[in-house]
Amino acid sequence: MELVYLWVEEYKNIKNQGFNFSPRFDCKYNENTNELTINENKDYVSIFPENINITAIVGENGTGKSNVFEIIITLLTSINKNENSDKSKAYMIFFKNDMYYYKTINMGTPNDKFEKLSNENLDTFTMNFNY
Repeated sequence: MELVYLWVEEYKNIKNQGFNFSPRFDCKYNENTNELTINENKDYVSIFPENINITAIVGENGTGKSNVFEIIITLLTSINKNENSDKSKAYMIFFKNDMYYYKTINMGTPNDKFEKLSNENLDTFTMNFNY
């Protein structure tokens, strides 16, 4: 399963920020309409084997690199260690076997389910996201 996109509404010092984790896809989130559009990058060429995708999170100290990692771990494990997180919301989009999946979390009430977004291999995918 490949992590494609992470949207964080609010978590510690991260507010209304999207993170694209895959060069295979171009993801754009519209906050006004709550729509995420995913376009497959037809020009994408990987120098790695098919099952390997390397993404780096870089930045100066205090910019939120560790917070992004905490959100990913929280979403994947549904373990929430942030006691003041009732306002924290985030979601992640994954791609596996030509299908998109998502997982949402309101940090106060973790969700264990990965939801399927599509049954088709789509070049462009748009979802209306309300959580």
